[in-house]
Amino acid sequence: MEKFDVYDKFCKKTGDIIIRGVGLQKGQYRLAVNAWIINNGRILLQKRASTLKSGPGKWAATSGGTIAGERPETTVIRECREELGLNFSRRDVIYLSRALAVNSYWIFSYAIHKKVDFSKIVLQKSEVEDVNWFTVDEIEALIDAGEFFYTAKIWEYVKIYTEFWKNFLKTY
Repeated sequence: MEKFDVYDKFCKKTGDIIIRGVGLQKGQYRLAVNAWIINNGRILLQKRASTLKSGPGKWAATSGGTIAGERPETTVIRECREELGLNFSRRDVIYLSRALAVNSYWIFSYAIHKKVDFSKIVLQKSEVEDVNWFTVDEIEALIDAGEFFYTAKIWEYVKIYTEFWKNFLKTY
């Protein structure tokens, strides 16, 4: 039985805890994370399982809910391990942004710059159908086609960050 801390509109813990499946009241929020795994200007996305309630069959960043007592950066590491079989350390995780989503979630986004060997990826089939590398332009095309599960404000941060690093690395 998963338990989650409850937060307010200012992203402060209220002291309340809810159990998975129990709805939030008005003005209550949960924390969730996105992990944007980036290598050479490309972003590793996962195709969400078609059986999922939200965003089924759509491409997305690795994501998940922060359980009670867990810090968002720890959630990123846990979700990458559970959904993709990839092990990252706290040093690998770079904070990008936080945004309040329309569905009662505070979403924290993190970048991870790592070379990932596809042969090492082990998909959690109940959550993930496929993975692939995408450029920013290819993700924009997924957005236009309605095939990308995302929060617009967060995507803008990720896009700027990815383009910055791609251009920065060209100069060195």
